[in-house]
Amino acid sequence: WRPEDLGGPLLPPEVRRPDHEPVYRSVALSLNVYVFLQFVLLLILSAAALSKAARFGNLGFIGFAAFVTLGLVVLAGLLEGRRWAAKAEFARVVLSLILLATLGPQLVVLFVGHA
Repeated sequence: WRPEDLGGPLLPPEVRRPDHEPVYRSVALSLNVYVFLQFVLLLILSAAALSKAARFGNLGFIGFAAFVTLGLVVLAGLLEGRRWAAKAEFARVVLSLILLATLGPQLVVLFVGHA
């Protein structure tokens, strides 16, 4: 409402429906399962990292947060069928394996507390 001396009530504009229907892609079951398992893995790693956040230090925790965030973006890209997503996922998996191979024992100490 608005007083008459300010021009009276303002009515909202009429809402228009979009001229086109949204496009829904069907995603293969195997891709859904893969993305789900990767999501659960990232969720578990995030929970473990949050419980040991004091051991990471600021730079380590920022790097881990960036790794998880980029992983989630890539997984979303896979589900949306983005052209870049398959290459980015391959790079993410290779990077994960390299990090695990080089930092494996340190990560065990970081998360578990002893080797």
